[in-house]
Amino acid sequence: MNTQTHTPQKADNTGTIKMAAADWCMRIQSDECSPLDRAAFEQWLQENPEHEQAYNKILRVWLLSEHLVPSSVEARQEENPPAETSGIVQLPPYQQPPRWQWQQNARLLSLAALLLIPFGYGGWLLNWLPNEYHRYSTDQVRQEVTLPDGTQVEMNLNTHITYANFRDRRHVDISGNGEAFFKVAHNATHPFEISAANGTITVTGTAFNVWKYQQDVVVTVAAGSVIVSNNASDLHLTPGMQAEYSGHDSPQSEPGNIDQALAWQSGKLVLDDQPLSVAIPQIDRYLDHSITLNDAAVANLRIGGIYNTDNLDGLVDSLPQALPLTVEKRLFGGLVLSSRHQ
Repeated sequence: MNTQTHTPQKADNTGTIKMAAADWCMRIQSDECSPLDRAAFEQWLQENPEHEQAYNKILRVWLLSEHLVPSSVEARQEENPPAETSGIVQLPPYQQPPRWQWQQNARLLSLAALLLIPFGYGGWLLNWLPNEYHRYSTDQVRQEVTLPDGTQVEMNLNTHITYANFRDRRHVDISGNGEAFFKVAHNATHPFEISAANGTITVTGTAFNVWKYQQDVVVTVAAGSVIVSNNASDLHLTPGMQAEYSGHDSPQSEPGNIDQALAWQSGKLVLDDQPLSVAIPQIDRYLDHSITLNDAAVANLRIGGIYNTDNLDGLVDSLPQALPLTVEKRLFGGLVLSSRHQ
């Protein structure tokens, strides 16, 4: 697995673009939208002209359903801005609008009510807008949540997901780095899908673990079956199997170790004689600072063992005693691991 910089998911077909546009619309309009969300959104818009076109269509439906007609109070205040006298704002006296204006406003409000139903329902029928949208996040405490469809999700530290219920699917997006174990409520006619980096995991009812770091994703199946899709390639997983993909590379499957994959639920991290290029992304997500591997030699050094996830700073500090490397602190935060020549 690599440690390249995260970029938003790229859509490669019309349906996926519409789905991504609807998700972005909900995230940007949410009160919980962060500066990182907005930066990722701007990058997504620039990736493909079709992204902006699809987003604008979704946004028009969104605005029609929420902001069809401004209130008469707002309109009056725009036409007659308050005067200022000695720093005190003087509001103009309220004037009853003439009967013809009241009748016009009533007609507009009636039209708004009539438009709200077809546009909102039309967005649902076209699979552009969901009828439910929720966000869940964890910081330094693992958390179990139950989604509106009955799916149970156990979320690891520093994990952020969104849930949206569309007419033809249930959709979850893992934003940023994160890890979660899903016990999906079975519904053969309403598939459950997860967007993670540049791939999609689709099920109707099963139990599986998803680990995501930047563009690297690992899916481990405990029960049922899972389809992992990436770069126009589909991979069918059954219990005990694991799939991994990075960027736009096609997913690769191998026998998985579900106990090892779910060790995080007990606050453990299991490293099975892995190179630091693979181990550091698993360690890094539990730390307050990032770790950079300075050269290929240090990336190929191997490490193994079982560690407590609440004391991985101690593991990093002890690496120079176990491996031929040095640990340097960056001026503006973060650590750099470099090989130590003997």
